[in-house]
Amino acid sequence: MKQTLLIVIAAVFFACSEKVTEVEIDKVEGTYILKTVNGSVLPYTVLQDGSSGVIIKMQVSAGSVIITATGSATVSTTLQMVVNGVISQTQTETEQREFKLDGTKWSYNNNLGVTGSVSGGTLTIVDKTAGSPELTLVYNR
Repeated sequence: MKQTLLIVIAAVFFACSEKVTEVEIDKVEGTYILKTVNGSVLPYTVLQDGSSGVIIKMQVSAGSVIITATGSATVSTTLQMVVNGVISQTQTETEQREFKLDGTKWSYNNNLGVTGSVSGGTLTIVDKTAGSPELTLVYNR
């Protein structure tokens, strides 16, 4: 009887754990649009060089994260090169990433140094990828 009770308790515990995870993912599932980088509105200048007399800037001009209930995220970032105040080139980079959600904490499964949190329709991602400047990106649903 004791063993049966323990099995039932374990089954209920694991069933509830799975439901909580599904509910959490359902709460964050959706499309998030990039609003700020390091507290500044877009476009955000990542790099700037004017040493040759020509001012060249690399800017983040747009971005989005689409989170699915399956634990994947499609991350898109649009970069633009600005030469002497004129946009000369625009490129959108899109990546498919797997993520894990622990309560409101969000992180990529491949441990790239990218973490974040989700709260009330706001996704905040902190990118501490080695060899790159640290970036805090805030997205709204």
